[in-house]
Formats: sequence, C-alpha cells, structure tokens
Amino acid sequence: NDRLPQNVRQAIEKYVEACSKKRARGDGRRKVNNGRYACTADCGYLTKRPFDWRRHEETHQPQEFWLCEICRTAFPPKMVLVSRGDKLRPHIKNDHPEDDADDVVEQSKQDYVADFKRRCGFCGDRFESWDSRNTHILAHFDGKLE
Repeated sequence: NDRLPQNVRQAIEKYVEACSKKRARGDGRRKVNNGRYACTADCGYLTKRPFDWRRHEETHQPQEFWLCEICRTAFPPKMVLVSRGDKLRPHIKNDHPEDDADDVVEQSKQDYVADFKRRCGFCGDRFESWDSRNTHILAHFDGKLE
C-alpha cells in the first residue's frame, strides 16, 4: 500500500470508510432478501447463494480496487474508483468508448491490500486471509461449525 501514490491511497481509504458505515435495514437496496446466508455487517441482507453472500460482504469490506487510469491521469485528474472490475466497464463504455475496456480495466487495477474484520462473529476464531474468513463463516451458515 505504501507504494501507491498518496492521493490514490487516500481515495481508497475514503472509499473503504464509506463502505463500512452502517446502513439502515430498510434502505431500499435489497429487492430479493431471503435465504440462510446473512450479512455480517447486520444490514439485513439475506441470500440463498454463497457466491452472492461473498459478493455482498465485499460491499461492506471491499478487497479489490480499480481506479480508472484514463481519468486518473487526465488533466484535471478525476478519481473514478470502484471495488469490482465489472463495475468499471460501464464507466469506460460511457466515458471512454474509443478505448479497449479490457486494457483499461487491467491498467486500472490497484495494488492495494485491504484489511477486514479478522474475528468470527459466531465463535471468535481469527482469520489470516479474506478467503479463509469467508470459508469459515459459510461453514457456520451451512451448519458445519457451531
């Protein structure tokens, strides 16, 4: 993280802080909301699929970042920052239609190691990686751990 330019690091840290703020349960974001996999940030999100749960968890604790390289290096620079590469594609299509989206996405990926809550809310176990955290918590939801 220290190798990133200060303005990029600050933009990412501000983004992460905004993601971690508590959301109201009735904020209108969830259209389908049922299943056994529940948001660990307690926003009320529920889903039936582990993939959707993992993706949702990253809305609260983003792990990867893309900062549009074209906008970042423009004059004046603009910070178009997202936590999923697929979320950058509409921006590229709308704002930079002459550029190859795959190339821009690849150039825009940031080398940033994100932090996350390292303790299990069910049992208190500690995690060393984001993947081990998610695998462990999913095992609780699936009844494989108590």
